Amino acid sequence: GALRFSIETREGEPLLGISGMYNIPVSEQLAFRFVADGDYGNSFINITDPAVADDRDEIEDIRNGTFRAKAIYRPLAVPGLEVVLSYEHARKDYLGSNEADIGSNNFELTNFADNSSETRLEQDIFSLRTSYDLSPAWTLEGRLSYTDLLTEIPNTNVNFDLAQDFQNTQAEFLARYEGS
Repeated sequence: GALRFSIETREGEPLLGISGMYNIPVSEQLAFRFVADGDYGNSFINITDPAVADDRDEIEDIRNGTFRAKAIYRPLAVPGLEVVLSYEHARKDYLGSNEADIGSNNFELTNFADNSSETRLEQDIFSLRTSYDLSPAWTLEGRLSYTDLLTEIPNTNVNFDLAQDFQNTQAEFLARYEGS
């Protein structure tokens, strides 16, 4: 396994980062892997608009992260077969503005309600991949995945409020030739 910690400052505010991964070989046939990373702290944009005073701290916060888990199974009784089951969850916060002076040294948003938006993306992906080596040149592979993506633009911007949930299921079958 591995673990990483980081800290940086943006306009004097700390932004903390953590990442880690851990492999668990259960047997010669089965293994698990877990990976996570995240960033937590304050955005480098300072919101000075009094209209959003109650929500200012939450809007300025950065809480981004990803978690992945994977199980790999290669049964000794069926040489050439591999089954991979995986899950991923990701969350990302965005703060955007079309204010003309956002590029200035102070990075202040003086009119958040009319010129800016906060967006949060959350995504879950479940997938199953099965492959079987028919021969050294031919492999059959099947993939099945399900994605759930939630996009939110909260009502911290009084002009716009949106929540959209999108689900997708995908299946595919491949016959791959890697011969000469």
